[in-house]
Amino acid sequence: GNVVNGVLGDLIDALSMACTTFGVCTSLGFGAVSVQHGLYRIDLAINGSSSIPPGSTAWLIAIIWVITVAATGSVLSGLSKGIKALSVFTFGLGCFTLLALLLLDNTWFLLNNYVQSLGNYIQWLIQLSFETD
Repeated sequence: GNVVNGVLGDLIDALSMACTTFGVCTSLGFGAVSVQHGLYRIDLAINGSSSIPPGSTAWLIAIIWVITVAATGSVLSGLSKGIKALSVFTFGLGCFTLLALLLLDNTWFLLNNYVQSLGNYIQWLIQLSFETD
């Protein structure tokens, strides 16, 4: 009711905005570190040495800028265009990565391990769902 329009409502709004901002910044920071480490590993695998030093602040800032610009452009272009295009792109990239992993690695081992793990999961699902320790 009327409490929302008072001081208590303003405090709750401020707390909500602060928590949302901290959550987004934390996720962006962890994501940037993961992207930087992935680029470091790819560069190391291709060239034998990497020009991307792990923990470099300049690289982290550049990665955060690229992610922020892409996300801002996606949001500004709307739900039906930008976010949909970004979602389709990331889905395609994930499918490509999965297919490349499946075809370029030991396919028989991966599929066998997948079936065995799924069977093990189904076998123990009910019993372990009641485990409380």
